[in-house]
Amino acid sequence: MTISESVPLLKKHCFTLVQDRINELLEKSSFLRNDIKKASFYSTLEGKKLRPLLMLFLAKALNVPFEKVLDPACSVEMVHCFSLIHDDLPCMDDDSLRRGKPTLHVVYGEDKALLTGDFLLTYAFEVLVRTKLQDLEKVHMVKLLSHYTGNRGMIAGQCLDLNSIGKKITSKTLIKMHYYKTACLLQCSFEMVAVLAKASPTTYRLLKKLGAYLGIAYQIKDDILDITSPLPVLGKDPFSDENKKKPTAVSIWGLKKAKTQLVFFHQSMQEILKKLSLKDTEFASLLEEIFQRNH
Repeated sequence: MTISESVPLLKKHCFTLVQDRINELLEKSSFLRNDIKKASFYSTLEGKKLRPLLMLFLAKALNVPFEKVLDPACSVEMVHCFSLIHDDLPCMDDDSLRRGKPTLHVVYGEDKALLTGDFLLTYAFEVLVRTKLQDLEKVHMVKLLSHYTGNRGMIAGQCLDLNSIGKKITSKTLIKMHYYKTACLLQCSFEMVAVLAKASPTTYRLLKKLGAYLGIAYQIKDDILDITSPLPVLGKDPFSDENKKKPTAVSIWGLKKAKTQLVFFHQSMQEILKKLSLKDTEFASLLEEIFQRNH
């Protein structure tokens, strides 16, 4: 079987593993209110499961058993879902659509959405502590996720994003915002697998850089799609960032230069894959599929 034939099958298998495990973890958790439980399932169902899929594909490439990576991958997805829930709230981006369906606060109310996001964030760390890893590995997982989620990671990115509304920012600030807001969690994902693979310092450093480049490229691509894709394809309201006067790769650079920057990060990622000897793997194919996405 060729790589192009195996990728769809591996994606389906990994997606099912992740979704089933998240469902199992949510069922195991004790809930004070049944509506928070329902809201948690609503926010974690569907979606592309991009980060956990990348983690499992990378685990395969580095010969790490899926069972070691599955819970860390689910914890990253929970943090990602938390960020989307809070990002959609009226006090933040005030979005009504996510993944082609009403956002959580539209369905369950702002109070339940806020608590559901809080729950998923905190439960992600409980999942890491309770998973079947060595204690030192657990410490590494918790350290990485807390670092890249907090004020030196995703939260920092959100602050930059909010503080930049209606302002003309520099290219450097835009890249910084994209790095913290989007790339950090992808970088965290790759570093987690690198730790579990007991990767060499060189491999670890390259995977860290790869996660950063992928995240920045992903956000640039998202900015481009925001103005070029219709609602049914995008899954959310098009021109949402432009209408809110939020700086994007397109508003700062223009569409042509944004596409040029996207090519630069794509080429940089390809160079790293060569150095890692991962160019001809399912992991590399999944990266390329993500890069070429139209939604």
